[in-house]
Amino acid sequence: MNTNYTAEMALLLKNLAIQLGTLLENIKNEHTVLSIISLLTLSFMYGLVHAAGPGHGKTLVASYFTSNDKNYKKALSLSFMIATVHTFSALILTYVLYYLFQNIFSVAILNIADIATKISGALIISIGVYLLYGKYKHYKSTKTLQWSTQKIASCNCASCKTQNSTDVALVLAAGLIPCPGTITVFLFSISLGLYWIGFLSAVVMSLGMSSIIAITALASVKIRNSSKNRYSKLLKYLDFGATFIIIILGLILILN
Repeated sequence: MNTNYTAEMALLLKNLAIQLGTLLENIKNEHTVLSIISLLTLSFMYGLVHAAGPGHGKTLVASYFTSNDKNYKKALSLSFMIATVHTFSALILTYVLYYLFQNIFSVAILNIADIATKISGALIISIGVYLLYGKYKHYKSTKTLQWSTQKIASCNCASCKTQNSTDVALVLAAGLIPCPGTITVFLFSISLGLYWIGFLSAVVMSLGMSSIIAITALASVKIRNSSKNRYSKLLKYLDFGATFIIIILGLILILN
């Protein structure tokens, strides 16, 4: 079932990319408002499907928010930042490599994508190990199966700065993995000289992606809050289990 789902999503993304290419050609030839609206609508759908398809991003986000106390506002903001970094890193990468390595563009994309993926994997492992160490210290000091439910106000203390650092690391780790399909769409828009159209497409794609990522993050926050209120004795295992999943995801990216 998972294999069929992966194949179906890959095929759907491929068809959407082809349709986006056709619309870009229409915009180049006709430049009508209707074709631009159609392109942006399809770009949003591409972002939705891309985020909904198989990948480590949603699992990483789910594990992070399940194992950490975050509110719904933080879940929404981080989801938008992840999608924005993911989409615009692909756009910037396409622009830079297109003008620097036009003759070996495809080879450069593959090399950069592989390097970026392994860097993301290392960041993910770092996040997991750091969170694991923090949880171990907390449970060892409290010697209880319950995670503290006390809310800590945001400030400039070391604790809050540390939380902000792991948030930034999450955004970079989940967002910097290049998407070949997105890069292909951006490359086609650049080759046609439709620079501002490519930019608008990137913005709308990020909105589509952030919608799916936000749903995942909000659901994970809800699960954790429910665990704290109803199943507090299981929260320790939820904390460590989700953190181990983060580390495993990082290893998969590095070894893949």
